Amino acid sequence: YGMNGDIDIESFDAGAFIQALSSEAPMEVRCVIEMPEEGIIERAVKKPNAAVVASTFCQARGIPFMYVKTGSLRRAYDMNPERSMTEECRIRYPEHELRGMPQEQEAAASALLLARYARRYL
Repeated sequence: YGMNGDIDIESFDAGAFIQALSSEAPMEVRCVIEMPEEGIIERAVKKPNAAVVASTFCQARGIPFMYVKTGSLRRAYDMNPERSMTEECRIRYPEHELRGMPQEQEAAASALLLARYARRYL
């Protein structure tokens, strides 16, 4: 929240995302969307891709946004290629506790680094 506020990491829920950003002034919000490495692929049989939902909403409301791939995130932080996102996050931001199973911790670490990236570049 803001440039110096807390960072809240949650699993993506399209309804909650839209509700949270609908009440904000479009120019007061910045949205950084993690782009899947294979790009955005839409399939009719699967649920909507989170990146597509977020970008469509941001475009409709005039909210500035950018896509960031994991590789770009790693380069921006000059990360050691042998370290996982979780390890890198624990070294850089020890005040944030990563909970859950290893996959959940990795996703939370990636989200945290993405949020910090957004504060720096957007």
